[in-house]
Amino acid sequence: MNVFCLGCEQIDSLWPAFGHHLERYELEGYDYAEAIRADLRIAQKQLWGLQGDDGKIAGIVVTKITDTPKGSRCDIHAACGTSQGIKQAIELVLPCIEEWAKAIGCTGVRVEGRMGWKRVLDYPQAGVILEKEL
Repeated sequence: MNVFCLGCEQIDSLWPAFGHHLERYELEGYDYAEAIRADLRIAQKQLWGLQGDDGKIAGIVVTKITDTPKGSRCDIHAACGTSQGIKQAIELVLPCIEEWAKAIGCTGVRVEGRMGWKRVLDYPQAGVILEKEL
């Protein structure tokens, strides 16, 4: 397994290798794949991934740096991939993201997502996010 982070100049040329994960993420009712792609192109978000031994991208994680009153924070904006790939991405990619975030001066990492994340991550629960569709 190979952990990677793409530069903004690599997004379009490598989109065929990982874009389908974001397109499926979109179909599940989350952010538009093209909107995420646009933010990746201009380095507003960062794309991390896990490439399997077969060369295929098994899972990706999209991060975004957010300025807060307590300092910069690294937000996990999206995570998607194959069922096994996303589990491995969390186990292998997240420590790299945490290390990178700390190196660039972030004061924390934030994950917003489904309750299943609580079972996977050893993060304290800081609150709850509620959402209602109208």
